[in-house]
Amino acid sequence: MRTISTIIISIVFLGCNTSKVTNSEREVKTVLGSWEFVSTEVLNPYAKPDDAVFQPKNDSTFNMMQFLGAETINNLHGTEIEFMSNNQVNWDILKNKGSKELNLEYNFDYKDSLLTFSILITKDSKKVYIPTKTTLQDSSMIWNIENFMEIKLKRLN
Repeated sequence: MRTISTIIISIVFLGCNTSKVTNSEREVKTVLGSWEFVSTEVLNPYAKPDDAVFQPKNDSTFNMMQFLGAETINNLHGTEIEFMSNNQVNWDILKNKGSKELNLEYNFDYKDSLLTFSILITKDSKKVYIPTKTTLQDSSMIWNIENFMEIKLKRLN
C-alpha cells in the first residue's frame, strides 16, 4: 500500500512540474523566407581597410565585406533577401548589379550559428564561400562580419 501511495504521489508531483515553453524560450531555427535589412553597425570603428579583418582567408573564402564592399553594405537598408527551400538565395543587391553570372546559394548550420553563402562564378567555374556568423532571435537575424560590423535583418514572412 505504501508503494502505491509513493507511485501516485510521484506521478502527481512530476505532472505538476512540467514546464511550459514560453515565447521567450522559442527559438527560430531557420532562415527560410524573406528578410529586410534594417541596419548596419560598426563594432570596431578603429579598423582600417588594410587590417587583417579584410584580408581573404584564401582564394576561395571571403567575408561579406570583401564580397559586397563597404559602399554596398552601407546601402543595404530597406533591401530584401529571400532564402528559399532549395538553398537558393534571391537578393535584390545582386539583381541591381546585373549579376547574371553569379549563382548564389546558402547553407545554414543552426548548431554552429553559421550561414555560409556559396557563389559559383560561371565565367571561370570558380566557387567562392562566404561564412557569416549569424544569430537568430524571434523575427530578427544578425550577421556578425569578422567582429567588425553587425548587419541586422527582420523577417518579413
